[in-house]
Amino acid sequence: IRELETCGTLRVLGRGDYQVLDGDALLRLWVDAHAAKLGPALLLGRYATAVDSDFGFLIQQARAELAGDVVIGGEVAADMLTQHLRPGLLRLYLPEDRAGDVRRKLRLAPSEHGTVELCALYSPEIAGTEPILGVPVVDPVFVYAELMADGASRLAETAVRLRQKHLAWTL
Repeated sequence: IRELETCGTLRVLGRGDYQVLDGDALLRLWVDAHAAKLGPALLLGRYATAVDSDFGFLIQQARAELAGDVVIGGEVAADMLTQHLRPGLLRLYLPEDRAGDVRRKLRLAPSEHGTVELCALYSPEIAGTEPILGVPVVDPVFVYAELMADGASRLAETAVRLRQKHLAWTL
């Protein structure tokens, strides 16, 4: 925090209160840190599924297995937030100790080319403020970092739309 304050990215207003002075710089730092550290640390595995890209079915099954303790991220979350992406990958954040149960329930097989990623839900606070269609979705700043970390141009275009619609404070 002190480093961010020193470089003029934010101002400390009081205990736990901050004013963002340079939203663009703060977002760039977040994207870089997510790609380098957080994203890889949270990844539990990538999997192939028998239902291919029926992500709605997989989400319902995961929510039933975890009694709602699952949060949607990545491309599916980006599509839910922007309605501008045909998702090719489902990223589910869930309690790490329940990953085996979900893999069995969803009949997921390890595959580096699979269409489902399971990630550790290290904190329920990564969920955005309001579920979309009853499904908790990670915060837009988290989705933005996920899209930018991939490097694909189709995802970068969606990231721009996401930023304009949900992260105007960074512009």
